[in-house]
Amino acid sequence: MTGALWDRAEVGRPAPPRHVADPPKHMVKGLGGGSRFDGVKVFTSSLAHEREVLGERVTAWLRAEKCDVVEIKVAQSSDSAYHCLTIMVFYRFTGRPGPRT
Repeated sequence: MTGALWDRAEVGRPAPPRHVADPPKHMVKGLGGGSRFDGVKVFTSSLAHEREVLGERVTAWLRAEKCDVVEIKVAQSSDSAYHCLTIMVFYRFTGRPGPRT
């Protein structure tokens, strides 16, 4: 099977599927080495009153941590009964040099 969620490990042998939340391979080169980020903080909620203040939780965490934001991704998923909001903050520790190019 081929598709966006499959990589070929060897010709004729598909690799196991990657989860949608896995970061791209060019971003993960052994954390702490030449990677673009040092960590990911995930904020998520499926409760309406918690979704309303999720942005404030992210802001409070960013103010408390000593890090530089590399990227922020927002995902929303829902079915007939639940609506889930997820905010993923990719960060580097403050003062670390960027990746070598």
